[in-house]
Amino acid sequence: MHLDQLFGTICTGQGEARAMLCMDADCPEMCTLQWWNEANHTGYALVTNVSWNGDDIQLIPAQLHRVNNTGAIQPLVPFNEQEDRWFRTTTAQLKRVGRGLEGKWNGPDDATGLIKLDPISEAARLIAERIETWKEFRDWAYNVRQEGKLVWFRGHGSNEFSLRTTLHRLNISRLERYCYTRLTQFSLLAEAALSRRFDLNNPYDYATVLGLARHHGMPTPLLDWTASPYIAAFFAFADALERSVRPGCSDFVRIYGLTKEFIELRNVPQLVIPWVKPYAHPFMIGPLYNPRIAAQQSCFVVTNVDDFEGLVRSEEARLKTQSLHAIDVPVKIAPEAIKDLAFMGLTAATLFPGLDGVGRMHQHEMLVGVGASSNLSHVLGLR
Repeated sequence: MHLDQLFGTICTGQGEARAMLCMDADCPEMCTLQWWNEANHTGYALVTNVSWNGDDIQLIPAQLHRVNNTGAIQPLVPFNEQEDRWFRTTTAQLKRVGRGLEGKWNGPDDATGLIKLDPISEAARLIAERIETWKEFRDWAYNVRQEGKLVWFRGHGSNEFSLRTTLHRLNISRLERYCYTRLTQFSLLAEAALSRRFDLNNPYDYATVLGLARHHGMPTPLLDWTASPYIAAFFAFADALERSVRPGCSDFVRIYGLTKEFIELRNVPQLVIPWVKPYAHPFMIGPLYNPRIAAQQSCFVVTNVDDFEGLVRSEEARLKTQSLHAIDVPVKIAPEAIKDLAFMGLTAATLFPGLDGVGRMHQHEMLVGVGASSNLSHVLGLR
């Protein structure tokens, strides 16, 4: 039985704390329970062994982490005497209730507290504006530029796809485990490939490694965005075209937009992945060793939440604002869109510098029926 990610509260000796439980599909015998108290600015993360008995679950501590002054989760070594005593004697007994868990933890000296955890609410999902033609999309993009409200964009090849990172699509949400294993291993192999040392304690190197991982096929907790709605449209229609050879495709692509206010309010001075609290932080990555970042006008959101849209919509409801917008555009206009975008200089060859991009550009041209004598290949002297 797999939990993925749940949110709620834990009653502690210091009062009620907010909580988040994360479990990875490839390691269901363990989970990470994180909690933080806003009043006294404390936070902890407990990696536990998981034991299921029907709908009952027992959590037994395996490793305790504390939160440093940046909000990052770090191993708590060594324990003081009190911490060691609590760690050795505390367990939690929970029961499946609906899609969540409820129960209590029990510690030394008859200490106990209630735990209640549920998924992010799926209510009030984003309703996208419907656009019917490529001309209407170009008019929309013009108005967006004039208004200046939406500044980051993202394209999906189907309006049925959810806003989830490539890592969360694998049902992996224990980011402290990801960072201390997968990301470290990738960094070492990237050093060998690029003949360049990366220091993961350096924020610039850390971001560079993440960008390389994202653009070279490794699942990451990043959502790619771009400063251009046209580039976002290219990604949406290119994905729809490539998926068109398979049955069951959606009739609409979707282009998302994030507001300038959302980005400015959530920018952080230092990138931290394993945060104790649910978060979504916009940030930029330099193009070192990664020319795609410059070509695609890339920007990123890093998040530890599987359901990014649910997180943003919940915050919108609380603040009575709207940060995330979307439009749906018919897939059937993909040939016109791809041809017009190529006329603007936006093709796979320009957005993915290298032979992979050239090959993908030719795939798109064949799918939309562009003749070799009039396509961008001819302009570039590739034919």
